[in-house]
Amino acid sequence: MNRVIALINRADDIDRVLKKAVWFSERYDLVLEVLYVHEESLFDLPDFFKPEFIKDEKFDEEYVKDEIKRSLKSIPYEKDVAIFVRVNDTISQTLDLTDEESLVVHGFVKDLSSKLAKKLNIPLLIIKSDTQEYSKILMPVDLSEDSKECVNGAKDFFEGAKIRIVYDYRYPYEMMIPDVNFMDIPVYDPIFDKELNEELKKSEYERYYKFLEETRVDGDFIEGGLSIDEDLIEYASKRDFDLLYICNIADSEFEDRSLAVSLIENIKFDTFISNKIKG
Repeated sequence: MNRVIALINRADDIDRVLKKAVWFSERYDLVLEVLYVHEESLFDLPDFFKPEFIKDEKFDEEYVKDEIKRSLKSIPYEKDVAIFVRVNDTISQTLDLTDEESLVVHGFVKDLSSKLAKKLNIPLLIIKSDTQEYSKILMPVDLSEDSKECVNGAKDFFEGAKIRIVYDYRYPYEMMIPDVNFMDIPVYDPIFDKELNEELKKSEYERYYKFLEETRVDGDFIEGGLSIDEDLIEYASKRDFDLLYICNIADSEFEDRSLAVSLIENIKFDTFISNKIKG
């Protein structure tokens, strides 16, 4: 990783996105670049609600550039910064500007942030709060070797932060039980279901505690009754974290983009997606 891209879609996000991007730039000695993309659909409002950079139905590019420069000066950040201002197509604009050595820092925008999480194959930080440094990190895992590497990577990248993993044991269990018979009729055997559940729970407990020992982190073993993403959302809502760390792993049965999208939209704090590509 050699540069950080501050990706902004709204003037209200300029200060906090730049502060966070500058933090990463200075901490990891990354080149800072700014990409502001004005999505016209975000400002389909009556005239008296429209922001100052939209005048006479036209987007004022220079106004936005001046606001970005003002914010950088106030942080303060004195290095030269390339500033790109574009209209529409945030995903394409971001893909065109970034490469595999980039980190993207983005102010959360509903739907748009989810699309970024689906499309980008590079690290992505989605900001929802004004937290300046991350000290308490929540990390869902699947106990695989890849997720073990991801935990170690998170420990290195966010050195000094306290990482707490969370594991929902029901996932492999749900994958193993067939839900239809040969006539496509739902199958349910309560005796088999209960016995298999208890057997798998015991096995997963053993794997879970071995994972904690090997990665040297604390964690929680979830036994909720909702869907996996709903259980994680409920878990996170009752605890004091400042960052959700998701390791998207290609071909993983658990740590995939669909889970990331659901969590991004419902978790109240910032989300870091590492986008680890196997092989």
